[in-house]
Amino acid sequence: MILTLILGQLALAEDIISQGETPLFNSQAFRPAIDSHHFIWANETELGLPSALNYRSTFSYASKPVVYRDYMGNETSLLSSVTQLDLAAGYTQGRIRYGLTAPVILNAKGESVDANQTLSEVGLGEAMADVKIQLVDRHDHRMGLAVNARSSLPSSTLESPLGTQGFMFEGEVALDAHFGETVFVANLGHRHQPEIPTEDVTWGPQIFGRLGYAVPFGEDQEHGIGLEGSYAGLYSDMSWEDNGVSAEGMLSGWFSIHHAIQVRAGVSKGFATGMTTPDWRGVLALTVIHKTEKDTDGDGIVDHADECINVPEDVDGHMDSDGCPDPTKVNVLVMDHLGHEVRDAHWHSTDDQFSGPGHSSFFMQSGTIELDVDDDKYYPNPTTVVVRDQMEQNVFLEVELVMGSLEVIVKDEDDNMIPDATWSIDGIKGALFQPTGSVVPLKPGAHELVVIADGYRMLKENVVVEAQKTEVVHLKASKTLVTRDLRILDKIYFKTASHEIDARSHILLDEVADILDHYPLIELVHIEGHTDSQGKDEYNKKLSQARADEVRSYLIEKGIEPERLVAIGYGEERPIDTNDTDEGRAKNRRVIFEIKGRHGDDFDADGNHPVNEQGDVIQNNASESEKTEVAE
Repeated sequence: MILTLILGQLALAEDIISQGETPLFNSQAFRPAIDSHHFIWANETELGLPSALNYRSTFSYASKPVVYRDYMGNETSLLSSVTQLDLAAGYTQGRIRYGLTAPVILNAKGESVDANQTLSEVGLGEAMADVKIQLVDRHDHRMGLAVNARSSLPSSTLESPLGTQGFMFEGEVALDAHFGETVFVANLGHRHQPEIPTEDVTWGPQIFGRLGYAVPFGEDQEHGIGLEGSYAGLYSDMSWEDNGVSAEGMLSGWFSIHHAIQVRAGVSKGFATGMTTPDWRGVLALTVIHKTEKDTDGDGIVDHADECINVPEDVDGHMDSDGCPDPTKVNVLVMDHLGHEVRDAHWHSTDDQFSGPGHSSFFMQSGTIELDVDDDKYYPNPTTVVVRDQMEQNVFLEVELVMGSLEVIVKDEDDNMIPDATWSIDGIKGALFQPTGSVVPLKPGAHELVVIADGYRMLKENVVVEAQKTEVVHLKASKTLVTRDLRILDKIYFKTASHEIDARSHILLDEVADILDHYPLIELVHIEGHTDSQGKDEYNKKLSQARADEVRSYLIEKGIEPERLVAIGYGEERPIDTNDTDEGRAKNRRVIFEIKGRHGDDFDADGNHPVNEQGDVIQNNASESEKTEVAE
């Protein structure tokens, strides 16, 4: 049984090997990068000089790059050594670089599998067409991103495993970043190639990756050292101990000659036991570098991409990839002396370079500039501003409004001055009333004027004040129906046996509403309805309540807050005169306005003032003089 299995394995091995003494696959895991500045084979995202050719030649020697292992564990050096010269060229157009790499095999030595014969070849290896697209420029984002695509060209003239019988394609993603003086790069890709069966593995599609870390030093970073790692593994066999994995680590260094030529040397060591892992590799590369690759101002942007070669870029989030120090954004806010923003003011620089509305911005290089408002409504106030580099800054221009003034003269219907008349503007309620005849500074523009005088109706007038002018307003006031403490000097009329207010009493109630509107310190008013004794008690109480409710509703419709008004109907319960005469009954039919609370008073939800243990009112600013009557 065991003998049968051994013979079967021998037959299988003989069948595989009989397909060719030397498996024809491309074992070249090493392929120099076309335009990397810091690494030998790790691809950076940088592109070459735009619209120009870039050249690189790399001489390398690899010891035992391909070792074939059969099913018995016997090893054959299909390639015991390879000496080659890789010639690479690239042309950059915009964000795309087109490239070609052609390996010239100077000497390839090895052994055949079946006859154990020594091989030695010289010729052309398998060339690769290469396209790189830069997706993210690291100069803009401090991190670069690019994709590479490569395709084999049928150029190999060798019989050793340095060429592919068929098509090979590679796709790769490259990422790099610069942290201070150090450079980090990472590559990850897929390699598609024809499947070639061997005794141990089936050579075919691979995943590959590279890592690189470099530290430039010296003037203009013309010298440096780098550390690189490379990995390739067959999808069909990715075990570290098997033939399908190749891994190398390389230490390299470089120096430049007159900014035009870069010389790089490196040595690598194989770490995996895979079929294409060399014992070691030595590399010497020569790259022609355009002088514009130099970064003269040291801002991280090479000279060919730097619009300001001798002035470093400032990193402030605004146009950071052009290589020039960017103008600083200056936000101008115009404020008045109280710190309120004035958006309608227009500002300008005294050299007429910049201008704008009250809240706007401009860009300028660091330095000093003088700003001022150019609006006739404001006094000039030139302000010197120091603009600093690399930071957005806010500038506050304080302005003083050019004021106008207003004088109000109030007379009665007989053209006599009313000395106790007062006035206010723009809805100022209960405070800041000015005496008649006084001249008061005001902001230019349209204003609403309100005039109040004891015994006279409230007046409202629209006035327009002009800058640096005094507007004089002459008004005539007529006798009032309601005093400021809600004393009614006339009657409110209701329709007979009804709670509906007669139209002739609307003027009186409008005055009540105006007083309550302009005296918000009166916080609570009771509207009390009363009747005479004629009719049934229940009817009289309902009628008095309905009339008090109607007055309350009218005032609410005029804009008085409902919580300030309480309507109570007492019917005939509280007469103030006899009900035996017409005159007495007329006095008993009334509505009383009682001020129950001013600002600062204490009162409960029903409008009653609290009392102490002895039953005395704790606080009550309402007096008998504040009880006023409205008769039917």
